[in-house]
Amino acid sequence: RLSASGVPVMAIYGRDDPTVLVSSAERLQALIPEADVRILDNAGHGLNYQRHTEVNPWLVEWFGD
Repeated sequence: RLSASGVPVMAIYGRDDPTVLVSSAERLQALIPEADVRILDNAGHGLNYQRHTEVNPWLVEWFGD
């Protein structure tokens, strides 16, 4: 339903996240092909504070559009 709604979707995954597995990124992309899916290498969970120098500019850009 989300894909059909036209609501923009961005998902940022940490490749080494034990909570939200990076393998789910492929499934999300298949279900919502227009989703902006990004994967950070050498990253776990809590990306917005652990990798804020990379993630926050993406979020600012995303929410600014």
